[in-house]
Amino acid sequence: MMLRRLLWLALAAVSTALTSMTLIACAHTREDDPDVVEVVGADLSFAAAPEGADDTLHELERAFSLLRRGKHAAARKLLEQATARFDDLALQSTPLEQALASDANKPYRGRPHERVLASTVLAALDIERGRCDLAIPTLRNAAYLDARARPDEASDAVLVHTLALRCLEQTKAGKSDSDRVHEELKRALAITGDEERFAALEAAALGEVLVLALDGLGPIVVADGAHGERTRTERSSRAPTKDGDGAGVSDVVVRGADVVRIWLGKRSPPVSRGFSVWSSAQQATTIGGRPYDEVLAQRAQQKTKALTDGRTSLDKGAATLIDASRRKDMKGLLAGALFATSGAGLTAIGAATDARADVRYVRSLFERASLLSH
Repeated sequence: MMLRRLLWLALAAVSTALTSMTLIACAHTREDDPDVVEVVGADLSFAAAPEGADDTLHELERAFSLLRRGKHAAARKLLEQATARFDDLALQSTPLEQALASDANKPYRGRPHERVLASTVLAALDIERGRCDLAIPTLRNAAYLDARARPDEASDAVLVHTLALRCLEQTKAGKSDSDRVHEELKRALAITGDEERFAALEAAALGEVLVLALDGLGPIVVADGAHGERTRTERSSRAPTKDGDGAGVSDVVVRGADVVRIWLGKRSPPVSRGFSVWSSAQQATTIGGRPYDEVLAQRAQQKTKALTDGRTSLDKGAATLIDASRRKDMKGLLAGALFATSGAGLTAIGAATDARADVRYVRSLFERASLLSH
C-alpha cells in the first residue's frame, strides 16, 4: 500500500511539472490581440477598445490612424486621453502577482519615443486650433518623457523645443521663459551636432507659415533572448528612405499624398521644404539603456536555472523510484518521491516566472516629423 501511494505521489509531481511547462510555453507564444494592433484603417466607428484590449495602446493606434485620414479633432481627443495615462502604472492585482508580472503583462503606457511624439503631436494639434496655452505644458512634459535625456542635460528632441519657442512667442511669455527655451534648443542641437541650424530653426519657429509634416511608419519591436527577455527594434519597410532620414536635423523636401500636415500658423499655398527634426527609429534607442533590461535578464537566468534544476530532480526522482521499486527499498522510494516533488516545485516556479519583455508597440506611429516653412 505504501509503495502504491509513493508511486502515485511521484506521478502527480511529474504531471504537475509537465502541466506547468506546457502553460509557460503557451504564455510565451501568446500574441497581442489583433483587434488592438491592426487598426491602421481605424475610423470613428471604433467607439471603444475591444473587450480586454489595453485602452492606451488602442487609443494611440487609433489617434495616429485617424490623423492619416485627416480627422484632426478626433485624433486630438484620443491623444489627450492616452497621454493622460502615461504616468499611471497601477496594476489591479495582489502584491505577489505584481512582483511576478513582467512588462508584457502590465498596462501599456507607451515606449519613450512614442510618448514624446504622441505628446508633441497633441501639442501641435492644439497649436493648430490656436490653443498655445494648452500646448506649452504638454511640450514641457514631452521633454521630461524623453528617455534619451540624462537628468543633467536637455532632451535631444529638437522638435519639442522648436514648437515651445513658437508658442512662447505667440503667448508673449516672459523673457526668462523665452531665454530658457532658447537655451534648451541650443543644447538639444549640440547633442545632435547641429548647432549651426539654430538661427534657421528659430526663424522657422517664429515665421508666419509653419507646418508639422508627419510621414512613414515607425520602427518594429521584436522579441529576443531565450525567454523573450530582450527586445530589438527593426526599421519599418515603410520608413522614409530619402533625404531627412536618420538622426539630427537635415534639409528635407516632403511631398506625397500620404503626408499628414498640421498647420501651426498661417495657412498658405502648400509648403514642402524645411527641416527633418525627428526620427522614431533613431529616438527608439536610448542613451543609457533601460533599467528594466537588467532586471529581466536576471529573471530569465533564474527561470532557466529553476527549469533546468527541476528537470534534473524529476529525472533523478524517476530513476530512483524505478530502482527502489524493483528492490522494494522503502528508503529509496521515499528519496525518489522527494526528488520528484522537489523537481515539480522548481519546474512550477520556473513556469511562473515571467521574464518576457514588452514587445507591444504603436504600429501606426509616424517615423519622420519635419518642420516645413517654404
